[in-house]
Amino acid sequence: VFFLSSFMCFQCYILPWLKSSLGIKNFQVAKAQLANEIVFKPDLSYFAQVKVRISDLGFLMAHPVEGHGSGDLANLVEADGFLQLPQGKKIYSAGEVYPIHIYRNFL
Repeated sequence: VFFLSSFMCFQCYILPWLKSSLGIKNFQVAKAQLANEIVFKPDLSYFAQVKVRISDLGFLMAHPVEGHGSGDLANLVEADGFLQLPQGKKIYSAGEVYPIHIYRNFL
């Protein structure tokens, strides 16, 4: 059950810290546009699993992957990364832009 949460935390917190500590320059977190609305009611930050595609205009587009919570390891096969949605909202609208942590080559 904790594997998916641990993997997400590694990708979003530990890996950026490690790259920075190793002196890797120009390390930035990419941003992607949300392709479909997401409703998330708890007042927490949410790391939505997403497939990443490039739009006809060249934007990174994050398409949410339906899942069954943090224990759903099968979603890691379907998703390319985690879209970081901030605390304090319940509805994240299509077209909004958020940081994305990509863990798979999606091209």
